Amino acid sequence: MANLLLVRGSARRRELALRTALGASRGRLVRQLLTESVLLALAGGVLGVGIAALGVRGMHTLFPPFLPPAVRDVTLSGRILAFTTVIALGVGLLTGLAPALRSAREDVRPGLEGGPGAGGGRLRATVVGAEFALATVLLVSALLVIQGFVGLRARPLGYGVDERLVVRITLPETSYPGDASVRTFQTQLLSRLRALPGVREAAGASLLPMQGNTNWSYRLKGEPTSQAGRNPVVATRIITAGYFDALGIPLLAGRLPGSADAPDGPHVMVV
Repeated sequence: MANLLLVRGSARRRELALRTALGASRGRLVRQLLTESVLLALAGGVLGVGIAALGVRGMHTLFPPFLPPAVRDVTLSGRILAFTTVIALGVGLLTGLAPALRSAREDVRPGLEGGPGAGGGRLRATVVGAEFALATVLLVSALLVIQGFVGLRARPLGYGVDERLVVRITLPETSYPGDASVRTFQTQLLSRLRALPGVREAAGASLLPMQGNTNWSYRLKGEPTSQAGRNPVVATRIITAGYFDALGIPLLAGRLPGSADAPDGPHVMVV
């Protein structure tokens, strides 16, 4: 938008020189150019906000419901609209001020004798061509990213997402000071949820799929301790009994964690 406004101002050099020769004041020409540039920049900003709103709405339909709030709750807030307005006004003022000040300083005779030289025309054409080429590259890249995201969404995830409700629970430390009180709350909550009509399974986890993992470094028993930062790292999440059944994740070998696996008993791991 900025380059197009600058090219537009340069192309009107002969018109401005003619209007100056007919008696138009320099101040009036400056105000006219600034007004036109600001209005065009604001129109471009409104168009951009509209396209962004459609894009956000489309992303909300594509995003799974269990993504982090920072990704899932993307909206066009008042700050974004205010920032867009300020940028549009700034672009309009800057791109309108350059040709306005030039027309106010220049002698009108060169402008009346002929339009801009061939070199200036070629330069402007090069600038516009480069701008359109860059916009085309960005547009194609965005379309490829969207196509890849849609393709990934169509692929099976390995777990179910339909007819499932996800709730995030944060317990206050003052009411639940230790691990034992937290486990008691979880056990009672899951028991009540499983007793509700229509509920097939209920479970808890420290993190959901696609929400990242908790990375722990480890070493096998009998191995020497590696230097700091060189131990192997495993991505883990803590789950309750029924987690795999709730998400519909099939068991390939071994057994799943159950209610009989007490915290003070042997640790159970599913790879």
